[in-house]
Amino acid sequence: MSTTAGAEGGRRATTERRRRCCRSLWTVLPHVSLIASLVVYGCFGALVFSHVENQGTFNITDGEYGEFLLHLVDVVRVRTDNCSDECLMMVDAHITAKFKSIWLQRPQRWNFFSSLFFCCTVFTTVGERRRRRRRRRNTNSG
Repeated sequence: MSTTAGAEGGRRATTERRRRCCRSLWTVLPHVSLIASLVVYGCFGALVFSHVENQGTFNITDGEYGEFLLHLVDVVRVRTDNCSDECLMMVDAHITAKFKSIWLQRPQRWNFFSSLFFCCTVFTTVGERRRRRRRRRNTNSG
């Protein structure tokens, strides 16, 4: 009779350990899977970004950009002796009319690690607006 009670107590302890282990596993598993999915999603996004953004390679010193800079230098060089508001307005008008923002883009900057940094930045800023709204609501109501 005592051996049956001892065996039964051992089974209960084993069953209790299994339950604790399952509870711990189900507590940790969602967090681990979320982190793993973010890592995989970030790496995949970095591969896509680096491939898409790195496709257009061009030399920015050639063509229109070079002409733009030469004309800008000529305007400044001619007007340096008597640089007034008119000179500044001419430079401003030239920059406003002829400058193209694509000249500032450098496709070689989009390697895997800079793309991964961009993806992680997106991950960390999503939902920030909601948190700010909640903080404002809590400070206004309290």
